[in-house]
Amino acid sequence: MFFKEYVFFRKPYVVLFNDNKIMNRQFIHIGYAKSGSSALQSSFFPNHPEIYFYGLFDDFSGTGNTNFSFSTESGTRICHQLRSPGFFNRFLNEDIKNLNFHIAKAKENNQTFVLSNEFFSLFDAPQWSVGQLKELFPEGKIIIIIRRQQDIIKSVYKHQGREISVAPKKYRGLYVSFNEYFDYLYENWQKKNPVHWVYSFLNKIDYYRTISYYSHEFGVENIHVLLYEDFKNNPIKFYTKLCNVMDISFDAEAEYIKMNKIVNPGTNNLQLKYFAIKSKILGNISLARSVPGGKLLAKYLYNNMEHVGTGHKLELTNEQVSIIKNIFKDGNQTISNELS
Repeated sequence: MFFKEYVFFRKPYVVLFNDNKIMNRQFIHIGYAKSGSSALQSSFFPNHPEIYFYGLFDDFSGTGNTNFSFSTESGTRICHQLRSPGFFNRFLNEDIKNLNFHIAKAKENNQTFVLSNEFFSLFDAPQWSVGQLKELFPEGKIIIIIRRQQDIIKSVYKHQGREISVAPKKYRGLYVSFNEYFDYLYENWQKKNPVHWVYSFLNKIDYYRTISYYSHEFGVENIHVLLYEDFKNNPIKFYTKLCNVMDISFDAEAEYIKMNKIVNPGTNNLQLKYFAIKSKILGNISLARSVPGGKLLAKYLYNNMEHVGTGHKLELTNEQVSIIKNIFKDGNQTISNELS
């Protein structure tokens, strides 16, 4: 049963708006990060005719460049406030009016309102932030996409964890091996250390914990869990289920099916080897900035590594797999039993 391990406290905040006439057909996609979010934000949510996509949206040009932005400045502020409770005072009246306007517009158009932000699954203070999200969307339903914890850890490592980014400048950019990264994740998990999400990811990918917080506020019947593995390997199955959840039409020939692809593939294994060798020789000195012609050379080497294979596959050791299973197996089984 959800909630048995967590204590929740009712917060003394006021309802910001409660016009039930416009509080229907609202979905909040909360991620996870590295679980198909960018593809949904670039192809599905903006292109399905029955969806009113408020943001976050990804303006994907087809050239390999992405430009993440919110649909309004108000959306930007609201989402930043939800993610950063230490800086929160109150939602601005103009932001609430703007949000109300878009919700009403979605209803007027007979469309389903969607807000998408994968960092809503990575809140540092989830009890507070999810409660505030509920106040904003009293009738909201939650879409959460999860993937095997072993795989999402590897993906985040290739995305950002391969180098030190949150450190004094002297150490920033230094290469980190996967084993070093995993050991640091495990150390932070044991300490429950609230560092940058890339380095405390084990604390964040407890799906049972995240779903418990959202279930408490929105009701377990309003939590919809989908699998990244379906998105990747069987998009027809994935989008059929997603459209059923959202009560919108599904078209197997639609453009969002054809566009379905991994938008942020991360660093491949051959590129990781390049970073390891470069770090050993140059430390965190930039080849592009420190060597004459280095920028062109670095670009040539890196880009060509995208096309010559991936190198040896990155795999967890048996001990690492055992650690992951011991941490998450009970919660994952509960999710499977209750939300199957």
